[in-house]
Amino acid sequence: MNDKTTQKLSYGLFVVGASDHGRPVGCIVNTAMQQTVSPLYVSVTINKANYTHDVVKDTGLLTISILDESVPFDVFTRFGFQSGRDNDKWDGVEDMATAKNGTPYLTKYANSYLSGKVVDSVEYSTHTQFICEIDDAEILSDIPSVTYAYYFAHIKPAPKPDKKSGWVCKICGYVYEGDELPEDYICPLCKHPASDFEKIELDDEDDKPKKNKRTVRKLTDDLYYVGGSDFRLELFENAYPIPDGVSYNSYVLLDDKTVLFDTCDESVASTFFANVDAVLDGRKLDYVIVNHMEPDHAATLADLVLRYPDVKIVSTKQAFTFMGQFFDFDIAVRQVIVNEGDTLETGHHTLTFVKAPMVHWPEVMVTFDTTDGLLFSADAFGSFGAIQGALLTSEKTPDDRYWDEARRYYTNIVGKYGPQVMNVLKKASRLDIKMILPLHGLIFDSHIDELLDHYIHWATYEPEEKGVMIAVGTIYDGTMNAAQILANELAKRGVTNIRIYDASKTHPSYLLSDAFRYSHLVFASASYNAGLFTSMHTFLSELQEHNMQNRSVALIQNGTWAPSALKCMKELLAPLKNITYIESDLLIKSRLKDSEGLEAIADAIVKDMNEEKTEDVQDEKPKRKWRCKICGYEYEGDELPEDYVCPLCKHPASDFEEVTE
Repeated sequence: MNDKTTQKLSYGLFVVGASDHGRPVGCIVNTAMQQTVSPLYVSVTINKANYTHDVVKDTGLLTISILDESVPFDVFTRFGFQSGRDNDKWDGVEDMATAKNGTPYLTKYANSYLSGKVVDSVEYSTHTQFICEIDDAEILSDIPSVTYAYYFAHIKPAPKPDKKSGWVCKICGYVYEGDELPEDYICPLCKHPASDFEKIELDDEDDKPKKNKRTVRKLTDDLYYVGGSDFRLELFENAYPIPDGVSYNSYVLLDDKTVLFDTCDESVASTFFANVDAVLDGRKLDYVIVNHMEPDHAATLADLVLRYPDVKIVSTKQAFTFMGQFFDFDIAVRQVIVNEGDTLETGHHTLTFVKAPMVHWPEVMVTFDTTDGLLFSADAFGSFGAIQGALLTSEKTPDDRYWDEARRYYTNIVGKYGPQVMNVLKKASRLDIKMILPLHGLIFDSHIDELLDHYIHWATYEPEEKGVMIAVGTIYDGTMNAAQILANELAKRGVTNIRIYDASKTHPSYLLSDAFRYSHLVFASASYNAGLFTSMHTFLSELQEHNMQNRSVALIQNGTWAPSALKCMKELLAPLKNITYIESDLLIKSRLKDSEGLEAIADAIVKDMNEEKTEDVQDEKPKRKWRCKICGYEYEGDELPEDYVCPLCKHPASDFEEVTE
């Protein structure tokens, strides 16, 4: 017979408290259950060898503390691995209270308690089952009750095997087993040299690093990367293709106080928690800083609280409002609300909090470590793409592919909020930044000026480079044929930085990204259902929603009868600021018959490219600005209307303040 089969039964774990003439005693039991509802009878079974058994039998009074999943192993050591005959188990227990019947119970690590008197009992050879009438009961928290199975899987320490030595590659995580690593050793996976390995202890069981530290990276003397990457996700936010996956970055600071900077998406939760556990290495977690409440960075916050019930949560007031909408745990007892410029001292480090509303949610803040010059930038400065070994820009120089994905990330996720991003950039320019640590993508410990230059272009809607993007909405290739002829004419005139896209084949996120990149845009579309071809309508709507501006545009429409594309395109582009239309609009009826119209458009584009764009501001009076205190939106004009409503967060004019900087 296998005795361990009883571990498969559904047990809880409880502390039974009793009073021996005013002296509190207690023990661990695993069998307590409700017998009747009215009156409320509960049975509890106690081993006869326990001193608590004798006290309960003598006094007829007890309490049952129902332990929850946050309970540490030392509670079981205190109440289960020593005798109350010789030791005061409750000595030093600060989280203790006394029930109405005079017996003790736990107020921490227990989600509820019941107290009562014994009305009957059943004797077994080794145990006594006490039947109790409950006269008092209270719920203490919403943390799930710990089960016997949970105790064995997550609380009771596993036996420590003999340890062997090994070396782990800091780049890819490959493990080399042995006491010494050859000086000329090359990692068989990522091809990095021996200097990129660090010594570790291995478990005999599976020859893996202790506590699975495979994606942990040491960034400074006391800061660690604990994030993970999802290579399987097809669509970020269920909207944007991510062929190279995406990373969810989190960081742990080991100072006098321990600090976690943001949690992560549920898809990498197991990796994340293993990493956090490995870095803390038995230390408690003092703070989690929530820079951004979006679920891809905060979905595991409730699980974190279960694992570290004493943790304090640091964030903005609005973030805590959102937190209450997502979660049911007790936020009020943990929250630390911070405002612009507030600081947190963790020992050696001073953390300063800077609000960054609408980059790209209204509650967002960034955190600056003034000691080491580290900017924890939330969603700003991020990128699509999983971490492929190299984590720092000093390890992998950002190439064209990286900047393309960084631009696509910015334009689609944050692109609408250029003024708000510029506000953050202005604040960042006053900081001595040594490293930028975003929530997605590479960590910038180099190339910071290049990153900021890209962001200034994107946030001000200024093109990165002179070039032409031709977006085509075509049905039977008549419109696409015209686009190719136009590209040919441009090339003959010396313009070679050209991209042609079929708007039906290419996802709008790529089209939007290149619209932010190039100086000149050509939209060529067929008419459709007395309107605009579907894919072109979708793309131009994206441009409108993301506040595209400061571009030179040419339009081409095609229609066999009653052409309607041009009218629709102009309506969609009408709200955009500083759009310059080049040459006359071209109408194609079914198929292009001659290229004169396209040649004229090509000439006009080349001429416009070669002209220096200057604005006559000699007599222009500087405009006043008012900034929304809620989301950061800026209004420009001579006066802010009294009935003005913020177009982003819908707050009234009373929530605006004039910008004087």
